Amino acid sequence: MYGSSKINLSTLTREQAEHLGQLAVMSRQLYNRAMQEIIDTYEHKGEVLDYKNLKQLIKDSEEYRNITGFYYAIICSAIADFKKYISTDMYVLNKSDRTITEKNLDKFYPPKLRDEPRAIEIKQPFIEDGYVMLPATRLTPQIFLKIPECYRDKDIKTVTVRPLHKMTHWELIITYPVEAVHHAELDRSRALGIDLGMVNFATCADSLTGETFIVDGKGLKSILQGYCKYLSVLRRASHKNRTKRIDRLKIRTYNRVNDFAGKSSAYIIGYCLEHGIGKLCLGWGTHFQGNGSGENHSLGMNNQLFFLFPFARFKTALEGKCKKHGIELILVDECYTSLASVLDNDPLPEHVTGARHEFSGKRIHRGMYMSENGIKINADQNAVYNILKKSSVALPFLVGADGRGLMPPYRVQVI
Repeated sequence: MYGSSKINLSTLTREQAEHLGQLAVMSRQLYNRAMQEIIDTYEHKGEVLDYKNLKQLIKDSEEYRNITGFYYAIICSAIADFKKYISTDMYVLNKSDRTITEKNLDKFYPPKLRDEPRAIEIKQPFIEDGYVMLPATRLTPQIFLKIPECYRDKDIKTVTVRPLHKMTHWELIITYPVEAVHHAELDRSRALGIDLGMVNFATCADSLTGETFIVDGKGLKSILQGYCKYLSVLRRASHKNRTKRIDRLKIRTYNRVNDFAGKSSAYIIGYCLEHGIGKLCLGWGTHFQGNGSGENHSLGMNNQLFFLFPFARFKTALEGKCKKHGIELILVDECYTSLASVLDNDPLPEHVTGARHEFSGKRIHRGMYMSENGIKINADQNAVYNILKKSSVALPFLVGADGRGLMPPYRVQVI
Protein backbone atom coordinates (compact mmCIF):
# COMPACT_ATOMS: atom_id res chain seq x y z
CA MET A 1 0.00 0.00 0.00
CA TYR A 2 1.00 3.61 -0.42
CA GLY A 3 1.00 6.70 1.74
CA SER A 4 1.20 10.34 0.72
CA SER A 5 2.34 13.65 2.16
CA LYS A 6 1.52 17.24 1.21
CA ILE A 7 4.29 19.84 1.10
CA ASN A 8 3.60 23.56 0.75
CA LEU A 9 5.88 25.05 -1.93
CA SER A 10 6.31 28.43 -0.26
CA THR A 11 9.84 29.17 -1.53
CA LEU A 12 9.19 29.17 -5.27
CA THR A 13 10.78 31.90 -7.34
CA ARG A 14 8.67 33.95 -9.75
CA GLU A 15 10.15 32.10 -12.74
CA GLN A 16 9.43 28.71 -11.20
CA ALA A 17 5.83 29.72 -10.49
CA GLU A 18 5.39 30.92 -14.08
CA HIS A 19 6.82 27.69 -15.49
CA LEU A 20 4.62 25.61 -13.21
CA GLY A 21 1.63 27.62 -14.42
CA GLN A 22 2.51 26.80 -18.04
CA LEU A 23 2.89 23.13 -17.13
CA ALA A 24 -0.48 23.13 -15.39
CA VAL A 25 -2.14 24.56 -18.51
CA MET A 26 -0.47 21.94 -20.73
CA SER A 27 -1.52 19.26 -18.26
CA ARG A 28 -5.14 20.37 -18.60
CA GLN A 29 -4.91 20.40 -22.40
CA LEU A 30 -3.50 16.86 -22.55
CA TYR A 31 -6.02 15.62 -19.98
CA ASN A 32 -8.94 17.09 -21.93
CA ARG A 33 -7.68 15.65 -25.22
CA ALA A 34 -7.30 12.19 -23.67
CA MET A 35 -10.70 12.40 -21.98
CA GLN A 36 -12.40 13.44 -25.23
CA GLU A 37 -10.94 10.43 -27.04
CA ILE A 38 -12.12 8.15 -24.24
CA ILE A 39 -15.64 9.63 -24.36
CA ASP A 40 -15.90 9.32 -28.14
CA THR A 41 -14.78 5.68 -28.07
CA TYR A 42 -17.16 4.85 -25.23
CA GLU A 43 -20.14 6.43 -26.99
CA HIS A 44 -19.49 4.65 -30.30
CA LYS A 45 -18.15 1.28 -29.13
CA GLY A 46 -19.15 1.02 -25.47
CA GLU A 47 -15.53 0.32 -24.50
CA VAL A 48 -13.05 2.15 -22.30
CA LEU A 49 -9.69 2.71 -23.97
CA ASP A 50 -6.62 1.31 -22.26
CA TYR A 51 -3.33 3.22 -22.08
CA LYS A 52 -1.73 1.60 -25.14
CA ASN A 53 -4.62 2.31 -27.49
CA LEU A 54 -5.23 5.79 -26.09
CA LYS A 55 -1.60 6.76 -26.56
CA GLN A 56 -1.76 5.67 -30.21
CA LEU A 57 -4.67 8.06 -30.76
CA ILE A 58 -3.11 11.13 -29.17
CA LYS A 59 0.66 10.69 -29.63
CA ASP A 60 0.66 12.87 -32.76
CA SER A 61 -1.46 15.62 -31.24
CA GLU A 62 -0.03 19.03 -30.42
CA GLU A 63 -1.01 18.61 -26.74
CA TYR A 64 1.07 15.44 -26.39
CA ARG A 65 4.08 16.79 -28.32
CA ASN A 66 4.16 19.99 -26.27
CA ILE A 67 4.35 18.31 -22.87
CA THR A 68 6.33 15.21 -24.01
CA GLY A 69 5.87 11.60 -22.94
CA PHE A 70 7.49 12.06 -19.51
CA TYR A 71 4.08 13.16 -18.25
CA TYR A 72 2.25 9.99 -19.26
CA ALA A 73 0.70 9.84 -15.77
CA ILE A 74 -1.80 12.47 -16.96
CA ILE A 75 -3.13 10.02 -19.55
CA CYS A 76 -3.39 7.30 -16.91
CA SER A 77 -5.35 9.71 -14.69
CA ALA A 78 -7.83 10.42 -17.49
CA ILE A 79 -8.51 6.69 -17.90
CA ALA A 80 -8.85 6.16 -14.13
CA ASP A 81 -11.15 9.18 -13.72
CA PHE A 82 -13.44 7.99 -16.51
CA LYS A 83 -13.67 4.48 -15.05
CA LYS A 84 -14.51 6.00 -11.68
CA TYR A 85 -17.13 8.26 -13.27
CA ILE A 86 -19.06 5.48 -14.98
CA SER A 87 -18.98 3.38 -11.81
CA THR A 88 -20.42 6.10 -9.54
CA ASP A 89 -23.12 8.77 -9.54
CA MET A 90 -26.30 7.50 -11.25
CA TYR A 91 -24.87 4.04 -11.92
CA VAL A 92 -24.60 2.83 -8.30
CA LEU A 93 -27.60 4.41 -6.60
CA ASN A 94 -29.41 1.03 -6.55
CA LYS A 95 -32.38 2.49 -8.38
CA SER A 96 -35.01 0.27 -9.98
CA ASP A 97 -35.09 -0.09 -13.78
CA ARG A 98 -38.46 1.69 -13.86
CA THR A 99 -37.08 4.72 -12.04
CA ILE A 100 -33.98 4.86 -14.23
CA THR A 101 -36.22 4.97 -17.32
CA GLU A 102 -38.57 7.57 -15.84
CA LYS A 103 -35.77 9.92 -14.88
CA ASN A 104 -33.84 9.29 -18.12
CA LEU A 105 -30.84 8.08 -16.10
CA ASP A 106 -30.12 5.28 -18.56
CA LYS A 107 -28.80 7.91 -20.97
CA PHE A 108 -25.01 8.39 -20.90
CA TYR A 109 -23.95 11.80 -19.67
CA PRO A 110 -20.24 12.31 -20.40
CA PRO A 111 -18.04 14.01 -17.79
CA LYS A 112 -17.30 17.69 -18.33
CA LEU A 113 -13.88 18.72 -19.56
CA ARG A 114 -11.76 20.90 -17.30
CA ASP A 115 -11.53 24.67 -17.70
CA GLU A 116 -8.90 25.49 -15.09
CA PRO A 117 -5.21 24.48 -14.92
CA ARG A 118 -4.74 20.93 -13.70
CA ALA A 119 -2.31 19.17 -11.39
CA ILE A 120 1.04 18.09 -12.85
CA GLU A 121 1.77 14.38 -12.34
CA ILE A 122 5.01 12.42 -12.70
CA LYS A 123 5.46 8.68 -12.13
CA GLN A 124 8.88 7.30 -11.21
CA PRO A 125 10.34 10.82 -10.79
CA PHE A 126 14.05 11.61 -11.00
CA ILE A 127 15.33 12.63 -7.55
CA GLU A 128 18.85 13.80 -6.73
CA ASP A 129 20.37 15.62 -3.73
CA GLY A 130 16.99 16.20 -2.14
CA TYR A 131 15.40 17.71 -5.25
CA VAL A 132 12.74 16.26 -7.53
CA MET A 133 13.07 17.17 -11.20
CA LEU A 134 10.16 17.97 -13.49
CA PRO A 135 11.34 17.20 -17.06
CA ALA A 136 11.61 19.93 -19.68
CA THR A 137 8.89 20.41 -22.28
CA ARG A 138 8.67 22.41 -25.48
CA LEU A 139 7.62 25.49 -23.51
CA THR A 140 9.27 25.05 -20.11
CA PRO A 141 12.76 24.13 -18.85
CA GLN A 142 13.56 21.60 -16.14
CA ILE A 143 12.14 22.56 -12.76
CA PHE A 144 13.74 21.42 -9.50
CA LEU A 145 11.63 21.29 -6.35
CA LYS A 146 13.13 20.76 -2.90
CA ILE A 147 11.95 17.84 -0.77
CA PRO A 148 12.10 18.18 3.05
CA GLU A 149 14.79 16.07 4.71
CA CYS A 150 12.27 13.89 6.55
CA TYR A 151 11.03 12.51 3.19
CA ARG A 152 14.35 12.04 1.40
CA ASP A 153 14.79 8.45 2.56
CA LYS A 154 11.36 7.48 1.14
CA ASP A 155 11.04 5.47 -2.06
CA ILE A 156 8.96 8.11 -3.85
CA LYS A 157 6.86 6.59 -6.63
CA THR A 158 4.69 9.50 -7.73
CA VAL A 159 4.98 13.28 -7.56
CA THR A 160 2.00 15.60 -8.05
CA VAL A 161 2.19 19.41 -8.12
CA ARG A 162 -1.23 21.00 -7.49
CA PRO A 163 -2.14 24.63 -8.15
CA LEU A 164 -4.20 26.17 -5.35
CA HIS A 165 -6.43 29.25 -5.40
CA LYS A 166 -5.91 30.18 -9.05
CA MET A 167 -2.21 29.30 -8.94
CA THR A 168 -1.37 31.71 -6.11
CA HIS A 169 -0.01 28.77 -4.09
CA TRP A 170 1.42 25.40 -5.05
CA GLU A 171 1.38 22.09 -3.23
CA LEU A 172 3.71 19.13 -3.75
CA ILE A 173 2.22 15.70 -3.04
CA ILE A 174 4.58 12.72 -2.86
CA THR A 175 3.46 9.09 -2.79
CA TYR A 176 5.60 6.31 -1.32
CA PRO A 177 5.14 2.72 -0.07
CA VAL A 178 4.17 2.21 3.56
CA GLU A 179 3.80 -0.99 5.53
CA ALA A 180 0.34 -2.02 6.62
CA VAL A 181 -0.13 -2.47 10.38
CA HIS A 182 -1.71 -5.78 11.33
CA HIS A 183 -4.12 -5.81 14.29
CA ALA A 184 -5.14 -9.36 15.11
CA GLU A 185 -7.45 -8.22 17.91
CA LEU A 186 -9.91 -6.41 15.63
CA ASP A 187 -13.45 -7.81 15.65
CA ARG A 188 -14.80 -7.80 12.08
CA SER A 189 -18.39 -8.29 13.26
CA ARG A 190 -18.26 -5.14 15.39
CA ALA A 191 -18.78 -1.82 13.62
CA LEU A 192 -18.64 1.89 14.27
CA GLY A 193 -21.33 3.93 12.49
CA ILE A 194 -20.67 7.52 11.40
CA ASP A 195 -23.30 10.15 10.61
CA LEU A 196 -21.95 13.39 9.12
CA GLY A 197 -23.26 16.85 9.88
CA MET A 198 -22.11 20.39 10.60
CA VAL A 199 -22.38 21.36 14.28
CA ASN A 200 -22.07 17.65 15.03
CA PHE A 201 -19.47 16.92 12.35
CA ALA A 202 -19.35 13.15 12.95
CA THR A 203 -21.72 11.32 15.28
CA CYS A 204 -20.25 7.85 15.92
CA ALA A 205 -21.85 4.82 17.57
CA ASP A 206 -20.50 1.42 18.61
CA SER A 207 -22.70 -1.41 17.34
CA LEU A 208 -21.91 -3.66 20.31
CA THR A 209 -22.27 -1.36 23.32
CA GLY A 210 -24.28 1.50 21.81
CA GLU A 211 -21.74 4.00 23.15
CA THR A 212 -21.99 7.21 21.14
CA PHE A 213 -19.69 10.19 20.80
CA ILE A 214 -19.72 13.32 18.64
CA VAL A 215 -16.71 14.89 16.92
CA ASP A 216 -17.47 18.55 17.51
CA GLY A 217 -17.82 20.63 14.35
CA LYS A 218 -18.46 23.97 16.07
CA GLY A 219 -14.82 25.01 15.82
CA LEU A 220 -14.69 24.21 12.11
CA LYS A 221 -18.00 25.97 11.52
CA SER A 222 -16.63 29.06 13.25
CA ILE A 223 -13.50 28.96 11.06
CA LEU A 224 -15.57 28.75 7.87
CA GLN A 225 -17.99 31.45 9.01
CA GLY A 226 -15.05 33.75 9.70
CA TYR A 227 -13.58 32.90 6.31
CA CYS A 228 -16.79 33.82 4.48
CA LYS A 229 -17.16 37.03 6.50
CA TYR A 230 -13.63 38.34 6.02
CA LEU A 231 -13.48 37.24 2.39
CA SER A 232 -16.56 39.38 1.74
CA VAL A 233 -15.06 42.32 3.66
CA LEU A 234 -11.77 42.16 1.74
CA ARG A 235 -13.53 41.93 -1.60
CA ARG A 236 -15.71 44.95 -0.85
CA ALA A 237 -12.73 46.97 0.37
CA SER A 238 -10.53 46.26 -2.65
CA HIS A 239 -13.22 45.79 -5.30
CA LYS A 240 -11.18 42.79 -6.43
CA ASN A 241 -11.52 39.03 -6.19
CA ARG A 242 -7.82 38.53 -5.71
CA THR A 243 -5.34 40.39 -3.51
CA LYS A 244 -2.43 39.29 -1.36
CA ARG A 245 -4.59 39.41 1.77
CA ILE A 246 -7.32 37.34 0.10
CA ASP A 247 -4.71 34.79 -1.01
CA ARG A 248 -3.31 34.53 2.52
CA LEU A 249 -6.81 34.10 3.96
CA LYS A 250 -7.60 31.29 1.51
CA ILE A 251 -4.41 29.31 2.08
CA ARG A 252 -4.69 29.71 5.89
CA THR A 253 -8.27 28.43 5.87
CA TYR A 254 -7.29 25.59 3.52
CA ASN A 255 -4.57 24.47 5.94
CA ARG A 256 -6.86 24.68 8.99
CA VAL A 257 -9.59 22.65 7.27
CA ASN A 258 -7.03 20.03 6.22
CA ASP A 259 -5.81 19.87 9.81
CA PHE A 260 -9.34 19.29 11.10
CA ALA A 261 -10.03 16.49 8.58
CA GLY A 262 -6.80 14.74 9.53
CA LYS A 263 -7.29 15.03 13.29
CA SER A 264 -10.94 13.96 13.25
CA SER A 265 -10.23 10.89 11.11
CA ALA A 266 -7.23 10.01 13.31
CA TYR A 267 -9.38 10.20 16.47
CA ILE A 268 -12.01 7.87 14.99
CA ILE A 269 -9.42 5.33 13.83
CA GLY A 270 -7.73 5.51 17.24
CA TYR A 271 -11.09 4.78 18.91
CA CYS A 272 -11.57 1.73 16.67
CA LEU A 273 -8.11 0.37 17.47
CA GLU A 274 -8.56 0.96 21.21
CA HIS A 275 -11.90 -0.90 21.30
CA GLY A 276 -11.07 -3.61 18.75
CA ILE A 277 -13.58 -2.43 16.11
CA GLY A 278 -12.84 -3.85 12.67
CA LYS A 279 -15.49 -2.14 10.53
CA LEU A 280 -16.55 1.45 9.79
CA CYS A 281 -19.99 2.27 8.34
CA LEU A 282 -19.98 5.81 6.94
CA GLY A 283 -23.32 7.41 6.04
CA TRP A 284 -22.80 8.92 2.61
CA GLY A 285 -25.19 10.75 0.29
CA THR A 286 -25.00 11.95 -3.29
CA HIS A 287 -24.89 15.56 -2.03
CA PHE A 288 -21.61 14.73 -0.23
CA GLN A 289 -19.83 13.88 -3.47
CA GLY A 290 -16.54 15.72 -3.88
CA ASN A 291 -13.70 15.67 -6.36
CA GLY A 292 -11.15 14.29 -3.90
CA SER A 293 -9.38 17.60 -3.51
CA GLY A 294 -11.57 18.80 -0.68
CA GLU A 295 -14.15 20.75 -2.69
CA ASN A 296 -17.65 19.39 -2.15
CA HIS A 297 -19.95 19.93 -5.11
CA SER A 298 -23.33 19.78 -3.40
CA LEU A 299 -26.18 18.51 -5.53
CA GLY A 300 -29.23 20.60 -4.73
CA MET A 301 -27.70 22.00 -1.53
CA ASN A 302 -27.43 25.79 -1.45
CA ASN A 303 -26.11 26.19 2.08
CA GLN A 304 -22.80 28.03 1.86
CA LEU A 305 -21.18 26.39 4.88
CA PHE A 306 -22.35 22.92 3.85
CA PHE A 307 -20.61 23.49 0.54
CA LEU A 308 -17.36 24.37 2.33
CA PHE A 309 -17.38 21.54 4.89
CA PRO A 310 -14.63 18.97 4.08
CA PHE A 311 -16.77 15.82 3.86
CA ALA A 312 -14.93 14.44 0.82
CA ARG A 313 -11.55 15.26 2.39
CA PHE A 314 -12.58 13.51 5.62
CA LYS A 315 -13.72 10.45 3.67
CA THR A 316 -10.41 10.30 1.79
CA ALA A 317 -8.47 10.54 5.05
CA LEU A 318 -10.57 7.73 6.56
CA GLU A 319 -9.98 5.50 3.52
CA GLY A 320 -6.21 5.85 3.79
CA LYS A 321 -6.08 5.17 7.52
CA CYS A 322 -8.48 2.21 7.21
CA LYS A 323 -6.26 0.59 4.57
CA LYS A 324 -3.19 1.07 6.74
CA HIS A 325 -4.73 -0.56 9.81
CA GLY A 326 -6.83 -3.22 8.08
CA ILE A 327 -10.23 -1.73 9.00
CA GLU A 328 -13.08 -2.31 6.56
CA LEU A 329 -14.81 0.87 5.38
CA ILE A 330 -18.40 0.63 4.07
CA LEU A 331 -20.31 3.51 2.50
CA VAL A 332 -23.99 3.41 3.45
CA ASP A 333 -26.71 5.37 1.65
CA GLU A 334 -28.00 7.73 4.35
CA CYS A 335 -31.47 8.22 2.82
CA TYR A 336 -34.23 8.27 5.48
CA THR A 337 -31.83 7.44 8.33
CA SER A 338 -32.73 10.72 10.06
CA LEU A 339 -36.50 10.24 9.58
CA ALA A 340 -36.98 6.61 10.54
CA SER A 341 -37.24 5.60 14.21
CA VAL A 342 -34.66 3.03 15.22
CA LEU A 343 -36.44 2.35 18.53
CA ASP A 344 -39.65 1.45 16.66
CA ASN A 345 -37.76 -0.66 14.13
CA ASP A 346 -39.02 1.40 11.19
CA PRO A 347 -38.13 0.06 7.73
CA LEU A 348 -35.49 2.00 5.78
CA PRO A 349 -36.64 2.38 2.16
CA GLU A 350 -34.26 2.97 -0.71
CA HIS A 351 -34.34 6.42 -2.26
CA VAL A 352 -35.76 5.38 -5.64
CA THR A 353 -38.82 7.59 -6.11
CA GLY A 354 -40.39 10.71 -4.72
CA ALA A 355 -43.06 8.67 -2.89
CA ARG A 356 -43.88 9.73 0.68
CA HIS A 357 -43.06 7.38 3.52
CA GLU A 358 -44.66 7.36 6.95
CA PHE A 359 -42.50 6.74 10.02
CA SER A 360 -43.35 6.04 13.65
CA GLY A 361 -41.30 8.79 15.27
CA LYS A 362 -40.57 12.40 14.49
CA ARG A 363 -38.07 15.13 15.23
CA ILE A 364 -39.76 17.35 17.80
CA HIS A 365 -37.15 20.13 17.70
CA ARG A 366 -33.56 20.66 16.66
CA GLY A 367 -31.34 17.85 17.91
CA MET A 368 -34.15 15.83 19.54
CA TYR A 369 -36.02 12.82 18.14
CA MET A 370 -39.04 11.19 19.80
CA SER A 371 -40.20 7.64 19.10
CA GLU A 372 -43.83 6.50 18.89
CA ASN A 373 -43.82 5.61 22.62
CA GLY A 374 -42.49 9.04 23.62
CA ILE A 375 -38.86 7.99 24.17
CA LYS A 376 -36.56 10.92 23.41
CA ILE A 377 -33.06 10.43 22.02
CA ASN A 378 -30.51 12.60 20.26
CA ALA A 379 -31.53 13.02 16.59
CA ASP A 380 -28.04 12.32 15.25
CA GLN A 381 -27.81 9.32 17.56
CA ASN A 382 -30.98 7.94 16.00
CA ALA A 383 -29.52 8.53 12.52
CA VAL A 384 -26.23 6.76 13.20
CA TYR A 385 -28.03 3.73 14.66
CA ASN A 386 -30.09 3.57 11.47
CA ILE A 387 -26.89 3.71 9.41
CA LEU A 388 -25.61 0.67 11.32
CA LYS A 389 -28.97 -1.04 10.87
CA LYS A 390 -28.94 -0.30 7.12
CA SER A 391 -25.51 -1.89 6.79
CA SER A 392 -26.91 -5.15 8.29
CA VAL A 393 -24.95 -4.85 11.54
CA ALA A 394 -26.50 -6.37 14.68
CA LEU A 395 -27.44 -3.90 17.45
CA PRO A 396 -27.84 -6.05 20.58
CA PHE A 397 -28.08 -3.05 22.97
CA LEU A 398 -31.45 -2.05 21.46
CA VAL A 399 -33.14 -5.23 22.67
CA GLY A 400 -35.35 -4.37 25.63
CA ALA A 401 -34.74 -0.60 25.48
CA ASP A 402 -37.32 0.96 27.82
CA GLY A 403 -38.65 4.41 28.57
CA ARG A 404 -35.34 5.54 30.05
CA GLY A 405 -34.02 5.85 26.51
CA LEU A 406 -30.34 5.53 25.65
CA MET A 407 -27.17 7.07 27.00
CA PRO A 408 -26.69 10.49 25.33
CA PRO A 409 -23.49 10.99 23.28
CA TYR A 410 -20.46 12.80 24.68
CA ARG A 411 -18.70 15.51 22.70
CA VAL A 412 -15.08 15.33 21.52
CA GLN A 413 -13.08 18.37 20.40
CA VAL A 414 -10.20 17.76 18.02
CA ILE A 415 -9.25 21.42 17.46
